Amino acid sequence: MASTTLNSFDGKVIAITGAASGIGRAVATYLATRGASLAISDVQKDALLSLATELSASGVRLEATVVDVSDSEQVKNWIEDTVKIFGKLDGAANIAGKGGSTVDRLEAQTDKDWNLVLGINLSGTM
Repeated sequence: MASTTLNSFDGKVIAITGAASGIGRAVATYLATRGASLAISDVQKDALLSLATELSASGVRLEATVVDVSDSEQVKNWIEDTVKIFGKLDGAANIAGKGGSTVDRLEAQTDKDWNLVLGINLSGTM
């Protein structure tokens, strides 16, 4: 799947959070077409494994791991494992994100909703 254009990622290892769907999936697919090896993660196991199967079938070297980015220990372990598996890490795309609950008004959200959104969208990128 490698590309010979100037925007080639041949030989690069990129870690991507939120890779199972949406923008994360699109970024993973794009980087794969440019020759990157990928460490993809998400909390959505089935969708993540579906993407891994799809990309692997195209010859992409990758590792898929279920990771909750709001848990810094899981993120740390994932990154360490990525470096062990690939021998390096050249870049990362922190794409995991979460919208609030379906409650219309902010004051109606629970502390649990609020902490989940902040844990993923704010702390999860650190």
